Amino acid sequence: MLRSTIEINNGVNIEKYKFLNYKAEKAKIFTADEVKKFLNEAPSNVYLVTKVALIIGIMGSCRMRELHSLTIEDVKDLGSALLITMPDIKTNLYRKFTITDKLYTICRQYIDLRPANAPCSFFLNYQKGKCTIQKIGKNKFGVMGRQIAKFLKLPNPEMYTGRSFRRSGTTLMYMQG
Repeated sequence: MLRSTIEINNGVNIEKYKFLNYKAEKAKIFTADEVKKFLNEAPSNVYLVTKVALIIGIMGSCRMRELHSLTIEDVKDLGSALLITMPDIKTNLYRKFTITDKLYTICRQYIDLRPANAPCSFFLNYQKGKCTIQKIGKNKFGVMGRQIAKFLKLPNPEMYTGRSFRRSGTTLMYMQG
């Protein structure tokens, strides 16, 4: 309708202007080697919450909003593994997955830093090696992919977003199975 109105009133055919037909680019995907390198080399006193979000985001192929809505009740410590019951925001169902071995150790380190009086949200603000009681906002998950890409010195770090976690998890699972 807008196209027709502009053509009738101004005599301009906007179909000639291709830059108006914006096509969104998909978030880039982290490789298994990039994930391992970040988890092994990034200093935990700066990147611990980012490491945990990356682990949970990839292992559960999580959306940013799912990470944001994760509560401490959704994470059950089994002693040598974490059982995570992730609420699926699209279907209102739940999916379960486990985190074990070294990834468990990283997540456990973060859980141990949570203050006793913390709210029920799983992800809390983390600065200078300490957790505060403030819940991480949904936009913070959106920039974590870029932070990881900058740390790894990957080209075009702005192309890595919070969506990179879900896309990477799906791709890595497909490659394994």
